[in-house]
Amino acid sequence: MLYDKKWDKPAEVKLEPWRKHLLDAAQYIRDHGWCQGTTLNDKGEVCALGALRMVTNWHGPGGTQIQEAHIQLQNLIGGSIPYWNDHSYRTKEDVIAAFENAARRGE
Repeated sequence: MLYDKKWDKPAEVKLEPWRKHLLDAAQYIRDHGWCQGTTLNDKGEVCALGALRMVTNWHGPGGTQIQEAHIQLQNLIGGSIPYWNDHSYRTKEDVIAAFENAARRGE
């Protein structure tokens, strides 16, 4: 069998922008922390919606992709993101998993 050095290079995966937004938000929470009851606290921790806002240009170009990320997360959790985020039994791990699962939906 013939060998080609190009086969050793990792394949580049191009994600749809809304999927990347969700994965970036999950990583943002890992890096900066998660909170409830506010979008951003004085320690720099963010809620689920705050994480999406931090990794996107919320009011700039790409609004359709940002909206799609928001819709996909909302569909996965079955309702309001802030309400879901602020449940007393919710954990940081739950929020990260929800972002990652929403990003993988429909693949």
